[in-house]
Amino acid sequence: MTAHEAEIGHLTRTVAELHAWSSMLRDGLAVVVLDRTGIQNDPCRQGELQTALELLAELQATAPRGVQGELKRLHTHVCLAAPALHCHVRLKHA
Repeated sequence: MTAHEAEIGHLTRTVAELHAWSSMLRDGLAVVVLDRTGIQNDPCRQGELQTALELLAELQATAPRGVQGELKRLHTHVCLAAPALHCHVRLKHA
């Protein structure tokens, strides 16, 4: 395998992992999130977001050098937005 083929393979895996991560984030930010126990509460959803951020940081660290900067910027944007991401979907407890 040539270096170019290896680089293409690495980029392909990174794109697939980023696609899976974005689906996970989109699902986690849905207005109502259901799991095996019912509707997820706010602490559970915040934990899911923290996990998504950790996975993105890991992806950024293992991605090819050429895309690490973009992934780092994405991570920074999501981190800065994280406190507000759940504000609009918090469940009101009676």
